Amino acid sequence: MDAHRLGSWMLRFVAIYNVIAVVIAVAIARNWPLVHDAPLLHYVVFLMDHGRAPYREILDMNMPGTYMLEWGVMHILGGGSVGWWCWSVITGLVTILSCAWIAGETKRAAGIAAGAWIYLVQLRGGAMNLGQRDWIVAVLLLVAFGCIFESIRKQRPVWMAGFMCCCGLAASIKPPVVAIALLLLVLSCWQLPRRRARAVGWSFLGGLIPLAAILIFLAHWGVTHDFLATLRGLVPFYAGLHQESYGHLILKLVPVVEFPLVAAGLVLFWMRRWWRDWETIFLVAGILSGAALFIIQRKGWPYHLYPELAFLLLWVMYEVRNSLDRGKLQFRFATVILLFTVVWMVPETLYHISKSSKHSLDTVEHLESDLNSLGGAQLNGKVQCLDMTTGGCINTLYRMNLVQSTGFIYDYYLFSSQNNDVVTRLRRRFLEEISTRPPEVIVLSSHTWPADTFGYDQLANWPAFVQVLDKNYQLARIYPLANQAVVPVYRIYTHK
Repeated sequence: MDAHRLGSWMLRFVAIYNVIAVVIAVAIARNWPLVHDAPLLHYVVFLMDHGRAPYREILDMNMPGTYMLEWGVMHILGGGSVGWWCWSVITGLVTILSCAWIAGETKRAAGIAAGAWIYLVQLRGGAMNLGQRDWIVAVLLLVAFGCIFESIRKQRPVWMAGFMCCCGLAASIKPPVVAIALLLLVLSCWQLPRRRARAVGWSFLGGLIPLAAILIFLAHWGVTHDFLATLRGLVPFYAGLHQESYGHLILKLVPVVEFPLVAAGLVLFWMRRWWRDWETIFLVAGILSGAALFIIQRKGWPYHLYPELAFLLLWVMYEVRNSLDRGKLQFRFATVILLFTVVWMVPETLYHISKSSKHSLDTVEHLESDLNSLGGAQLNGKVQCLDMTTGGCINTLYRMNLVQSTGFIYDYYLFSSQNNDVVTRLRRRFLEEISTRPPEVIVLSSHTWPADTFGYDQLANWPAFVQVLDKNYQLARIYPLANQAVVPVYRIYTHK
């Protein structure tokens, strides 16, 4: 058997192998609970379904596309963990199909192998990162690249409408994607020299779809002014918190587990004289765009790497496929990458996915029991959380179908050590709301952010609230643990 046929069969084997691994991973993820960011965004939609207006009555810094997407998933697939798992499976299938589409007919197996691998990396983050916004952005960008590649290969600018529509939807979740869309549009016009005007025209029409959806959403709720105020105030305040240095961010661009493969891919990349291949140039542009998106956010969280990793892993498999048809040295390099993927990368990823299936809900379940003992359903509209994601208070209210007393979803802007205009305004508003309609129960979580510590020292940052608490409320429940310095606990205060 010649090297070309041998390489093709090896890639097909890896593609099937990776898809089987995805099936196993998806089966493991079936029992993952709804935790971390997902229940918070679900709860925002839950409040919207109960008449609360986003940006005006619900204090949150997410973009309209996030709410529209969340609303669609909850009302079509269901608002529980099963619906969210189904949504994850759908995005995984779209990822695999998009990578196969980008790879084209001659590299289909490489695309399928890459798409399955990308989805495995996303599932590796466990229940906490299931369906993250950056993952959806990565999936939308992959579909957008599929439209670009189809447009250039067939010289049909009409596909640019799909490209810009996907980029616009991604930008409605993470606005910096707008810059990525413009960069890719310029590169596309370079490859469509005789159809540039039509490419720009179709791109413009495609971009109108997500723009219209956003405008309709804001008009429906009558919150255009409130949304703009959020863009000027809460969004930049949140973006300025928990920022890592650029040096640390650059070091995190390639996770340690993927580094050997990326290094081998770079060797193939140089040996193949990549500058002669427009497809590779586009994939590199995708990698750099994802890296820029990671650095712009400056949080350094692993799931912010999803857009970059999607194109990075696709590019590695693309280089492997191209190198299997070349000299012996390149063939050997490519074979080593495939073997490393089969023997180490995929099994190691599946191991981490299986470990992620163990997620404690002790705090959430204990708080649910306490709230039931204090009235349960009777607390609807009369309970208030002061928490930031990890404490699980909002998750508990969502599980119990309880509407909060106010629309304050987080407490990082209330207990902040900064005393800027945003913090001062929101503190004043919160005290006014709980004075006008005092909640019967206040749940105070020990988790503080951006410090990511556990305790109640944050109360010292807001003496005015402590005075209101001491005057009008009494400590009714305490949930302590032996390891409460590293695990979120809570206090429950009831109105006197």
